Amino acid sequence: MNVLIVENENPAIVGLSGLLKKIDPIISIVGITESVESTINWFQTNPSPDLIFMDIQLDDGLCFELFESMKLDIPVIF
Repeated sequence: MNVLIVENENPAIVGLSGLLKKIDPIISIVGITESVESTINWFQTNPSPDLIFMDIQLDDGLCFELFESMKLDIPVIF
């Protein structure tokens, strides 16, 4: 399973990454983005992941702006 983490706080990134690897070592974290803009840019140059873990408050706004800028049909866990 390929996972994208959209999070701007390093302790949360480290904790979530460690937890995912502990739960299932086959999980692959294919990207980590910290803002709305960097997430949009990531999707323009990478294949879609199977699942997204997303923080609501990012460096440059709320994650919901992503849904206004692009169509996401991937499961998201907030």
